[in-house]
Amino acid sequence: MQRDLRTEFLTLHEFVAAARLKLDANGWDYLVGGAETETTLRRNRHALDTIALRPRVLRDVSDIDATASFLSKSSRLPVLLAPAAASQDQFRDYAERGNVFTQCVQALRRAA
Repeated sequence: MQRDLRTEFLTLHEFVAAARLKLDANGWDYLVGGAETETTLRRNRHALDTIALRPRVLRDVSDIDATASFLSKSSRLPVLLAPAAASQDQFRDYAERGNVFTQCVQALRRAA
C-alpha cells in the first residue's frame, strides 16, 4: 500500500524531521550539506519549497481567546516587543540597547 504524503505530513518541519530519522548521519549530512557552489543544495531547497503542505493553523477559530498577562497587565491582544535584528547597529553596545528597550517597555506599561 502506498503512503499518502499529502496527509501524513502537514508541515515541512514534520517532513524534514521524518527524513532525519530515516537517514544515518552520513546520509543526512550529505542531504543537507553543500559543496563548492552549493547548486544541489539550492535545488533541493527549491524542490522542498514547491511542495504545498496543508497548514494546521486557523482551524475552527470561532472561539479564540488570546488574552495574556504581562507585567501584571491583562491584554486581549498581547504583543511583546523585543530588541532584535537591525536595531543593534543603532546603539553603542548591547547594554545601551537593553536600557533603551527597558525604558520603552516601562513607558508602555505606564501608558496602559
